Amino acid sequence: MLSRFIAIAGLLMMGAGFLLLETRFSGGDSLAAVLALTGGGALLLLLPLYRVALAAGAVPGLLDGNKKLSRAMAEIRLRYSVMAAVIVGLVGLQLSPHGFNPWSVGFTLFVLAAGLAYLAGRAALEGPAGFSNTLRLLTGAAAFCGGLVSVITLILQLSGAGDMPQRWNLYSYLGLAGLAASLYAAYYAINYQTDPDLLFMLAPHGFAMADSGPLGRDGKYDARGTWNGTEMLVNLTQFPAQKSSPPSFALQVRCELKAWSGRRLLVHPGNFLNRPLGLPLGLPKAEKPPGWERYAVYCEPPEAAPALLRAIGAKDGPVFGPGKGFSFLLLDKSRLELAVERTGNPAPRHVKGVMTLAAAAAKVLS
Repeated sequence: MLSRFIAIAGLLMMGAGFLLLETRFSGGDSLAAVLALTGGGALLLLLPLYRVALAAGAVPGLLDGNKKLSRAMAEIRLRYSVMAAVIVGLVGLQLSPHGFNPWSVGFTLFVLAAGLAYLAGRAALEGPAGFSNTLRLLTGAAAFCGGLVSVITLILQLSGAGDMPQRWNLYSYLGLAGLAASLYAAYYAINYQTDPDLLFMLAPHGFAMADSGPLGRDGKYDARGTWNGTEMLVNLTQFPAQKSSPPSFALQVRCELKAWSGRRLLVHPGNFLNRPLGLPLGLPKAEKPPGWERYAVYCEPPEAAPALLRAIGAKDGPVFGPGKGFSFLLLDKSRLELAVERTGNPAPRHVKGVMTLAAAAAKVLS
């Protein structure tokens, strides 16, 4: 009930501020009063949610070291603090005198400082992964701005609005190249985000942030380390809950084989239409022994499939061990990859269980 009264008071204050704005030039009302009413109203609107976050922030202290929840609450507090600061800055910018003056410059710098404070806070909360993700997000933002400039350049040149007599000229090609580069940079910023929860989870076991990226040696993986004597790369992607679906996550583990016999194997549920993207297409189809009817099996050479499937086909093996979450298993180029997809949040026992299955299978197949 108190939250409702606070929200109503915030709306009334913002309304009074905008009414005062309509008369401040004719009636001589000060800019400070308008800013105080609108900014205070915005703060009151955000206060109920902020107080909820503050109260929830005390919960991790009662739990047994739930660092993920504690960081999540700290991020919520940071987010709403920055939102309040940005609203105050934008309102002040709207109410400030037009043109280049100390008021407009000050409020613009205030909004930019709030954005930088949010990025710095995220980087501090998420550790090395947060710093890397922040740089990639800045790259994506710069790429988005560059893409807009490139699109405008292309439209002007191809429509004949430019000064050049030919539509396809140096500026057209530069705009096309800039558009392609910005799309690639945006893809890089979104696709190569490192999961901080995974690093916090595996750091006590000697894992460190992987060298990810298009030119990095570890590709899309988040963490690198050794598990049960096996050199391993781990990638975790979390999907938040939506209105019609619960939260879920995708976990992929890659183990380096100490000795590879040259045999290649691919196993995934269903048929060819269920094959996950990015897996090799050139492997020949192999005969499936009893118990493997629900899976698609590809092997090179095909006659090596029964022996390989027997090696990994135990109930606690990498295929049947993950249960319904099994996505695919790939043996190729002296590495073994195991991927699972599950609903819910990635508990440490789930992640470490899949890593143990992959390490055991890598030792068997070496």
